[in-house]
Amino acid sequence: MPALIFSVRNGGGPKPIELITSCISQGLVTDEAVRRLLGTFITGRAAHVMAPLLPLMDTVASDTVRWVPYHMTNVLSTFAEDGSALSEPVKAILLNIVNQLTGFKEAKCLSGDAWERLFVAVLLIRSLSRQVDESILPLGGDYSNCSVSFNAPFDLMGKTYEAFTEAAEFAKGIVAPEHFPHIAVYFPPNAQFKDVDVIVACWKDARSPTLYGYQLKEGKQLPDRAAPSVLAKTFVIRGKAAGSPRASSATRAGWMTPSTAEIDAFFGVSGLHWTPAKWAELEQTESKQ
Repeated sequence: MPALIFSVRNGGGPKPIELITSCISQGLVTDEAVRRLLGTFITGRAAHVMAPLLPLMDTVASDTVRWVPYHMTNVLSTFAEDGSALSEPVKAILLNIVNQLTGFKEAKCLSGDAWERLFVAVLLIRSLSRQVDESILPLGGDYSNCSVSFNAPFDLMGKTYEAFTEAAEFAKGIVAPEHFPHIAVYFPPNAQFKDVDVIVACWKDARSPTLYGYQLKEGKQLPDRAAPSVLAKTFVIRGKAAGSPRASSATRAGWMTPSTAEIDAFFGVSGLHWTPAKWAELEQTESKQ
């Protein structure tokens, strides 16, 4: 992978952190530029990558690049901490993406935590870069000028955040943001949360939000209980999903079950290489060596 070879043996050239900070010193790090940059995680479009960062990318073709997880966390954390031109809401989402990617890296094998963390990171990437997805993030309406938040806005109603264990109860705590349209990604911290792992609330205007729920299954499992009625749409995102596109319209007790192709499309040019299906392929490759 050229980007990692560059990091290890760059022949005395600029170090990765110098390339990252040069984006800041050159005035390249603005809210809009960061949105375009994050969008390349999905599209791979090299033209939207700030020029100093191109040596840190994995090159697929002359106009297509993939992110390297190690470099991505360094880029986003540095921008969030030192990018004085960035708004506070954008900085907050960048740091939350970094936190999810860190959790992805540190998760125990087969715990399901890595799959959840990766999914939440991509939800935040898609939301901040304003790239909805017809199959898994089908928001409808115009979100081209939306604001984004993580685990907020929320009214604890006199409880701790960890005390919520059911979607219907949790939904009562979701309150309207100050700006519309808005996308809020919620990742309930209670491991015993019964219904879903992730909730997304979307406001096109000041009226009630549309709620989407996601249950993450690292293998082929399906939920053993009906989807909560408080959520407009509910998805089970499986690490080993069905290969047939027909599975995208299948429902089981209210659950939508996206196919492998739809899940790969959601994770984008970079993220599709980080999923459980790819972990299994890598494991098989290593066992043959």
